[in-house]
Amino acid sequence: MYNITQTLAETFGIFCRYEYDYDENYHIIGRNIIFYNSFNAENSGMLGIIYPYNSSNISRTIDSSNLTTKLFVLDANGTTDEDSYSIMNAAPNASKEDYILNFDYLYKTGAITQEQYDAIRPYEIQMRQYNEELITLHNNLAAY
Repeated sequence: MYNITQTLAETFGIFCRYEYDYDENYHIIGRNIIFYNSFNAENSGMLGIIYPYNSSNISRTIDSSNLTTKLFVLDANGTTDEDSYSIMNAAPNASKEDYILNFDYLYKTGAITQEQYDAIRPYEIQMRQYNEELITLHNNLAAY
């Protein structure tokens, strides 16, 4: 069904959004597919298309080559190993990983929800704690 909705969206040059309804135990009790003319304006130009009508030979090409959500940064030696010139040791790096996460575009366009966007920062903090523990263990191992 996902491929069918994507094919429909490509055919008509529109965008899809998938919404799920949950009960109090977080079991899925409903699924909705919403089609939009404009990905930024959810309430304007909403369309409904019913399968299987008008759903054959649909295609659309989107260039996402300039979109980056996870960027790996090589250290000064051209590797991803930790050393004194690594992004892993940079103070602003929230996760102390060898990559940078950025989901701002996906959030601004509505591709991810506020809940998903808000989960990024706690994930980075938790990864930083794990990586700091690993560094301590690595240093202790080296001492032994």
